[in-house]
Amino acid sequence: MDVLQLLVWLSGAGISAVSAFVLERLSGFQQLSSGAKLLIATTVATVIAIIAMWTHDYFISNPMELIAMNPYLQIVIGAGSIVIQQVAHVIQRGDGDHG
Repeated sequence: MDVLQLLVWLSGAGISAVSAFVLERLSGFQQLSSGAKLLIATTVATVIAIIAMWTHDYFISNPMELIAMNPYLQIVIGAGSIVIQQVAHVIQRGDGDHG
């Protein structure tokens, strides 16, 4: 997945996965009421989606910036893939240890 595809995914379908992944690991979030959780999760998802689309649009308008940053962004994408693989492994094992 290239950077632009990742940003489109993140601003759409991926945002709920990313938002849930981050928020569920915050101890304070677990103690909130379901209504508060919904409000915070929606706000976080919206902010991340907007930032992702702004970034996407910036790179479309400034392709030389994307070319310059692409090697570093690929490192971040690779590291994110490792995290996702580890989380999937924990879920498949079903031991509930997230850290």
